[in-house]
Amino acid sequence: KKKWNRAINESPLLTTTRAQTEKLQAAFKGQKVVVDFAMRYGEPSIEEKIKELKAKKCKKILIFPLYPQYSAVTTASVCDNAFDALKKVRWMPAIKVASPYYKHPKYINALKNSVEKHLKSVNRSLKDTKLICSYHGIPKRYFENGDPYPCHCTKTTMDLQKALKLNNDQIDLVYQSRFGKEEWMQPYFDKHIEELPSKGTKNIIVISPAFAADCVETLEELQIAGAEDFSEHGGEHYSVVPCLNDNDDSIDMLKTLIEEELTGFTVD
Repeated sequence: KKKWNRAINESPLLTTTRAQTEKLQAAFKGQKVVVDFAMRYGEPSIEEKIKELKAKKCKKILIFPLYPQYSAVTTASVCDNAFDALKKVRWMPAIKVASPYYKHPKYINALKNSVEKHLKSVNRSLKDTKLICSYHGIPKRYFENGDPYPCHCTKTTMDLQKALKLNNDQIDLVYQSRFGKEEWMQPYFDKHIEELPSKGTKNIIVISPAFAADCVETLEELQIAGAEDFSEHGGEHYSVVPCLNDNDDSIDMLKTLIEEELTGFTVD
């Protein structure tokens, strides 16, 4: 409730995703490209938007899951939902699904810039502040069954570390948002940050590279619960880097990724 967009009575995720869409549409002004968005779990639905795009005479649709790192429970789930909707269409448009962008230079650079901008805003330096890269978790058995998500998270973290010129002890990878009793991918975000102060790390900043836009998991679990937890265990500085959201680097990155995916696909 603290993070709800009360002005128009909607979630921050919906507000930001709409802003991303509007700015991308403006970036493609003058081109035969329609940019729209849908929610995998919520409204507007994927099926609803596919119907609208067909009504606009779109003969080709690029599905762009806003998940940098591929997982069966995110990217593949979007595709499953989209194709379930397309099963009901008698004349199906040509479809392409964008590739995960977990190691794309534009994405890594956008993350790097966001970290540096945040550090400046809180008057901190990574010389005395550790960077925690927190990714949404998945059950460990998913990885054991072949889901590449943890590998993609590791690659993103390694590339960000290189971009920021950090040593191994200046950056950590953790997983958040677990629930249930089974084992999930570790280290767990909450357990990890609770242990840091006793080990001498009292200043941290947190970034969530797997989220294209701020949502409950970042605005409440990281910004609020994480800050309280870290402070209670002896931490001093704790702050969270905003997601890329609709900032200039984000829109420039997404436009580049979309253009790369559309190369050849838009030719009649």
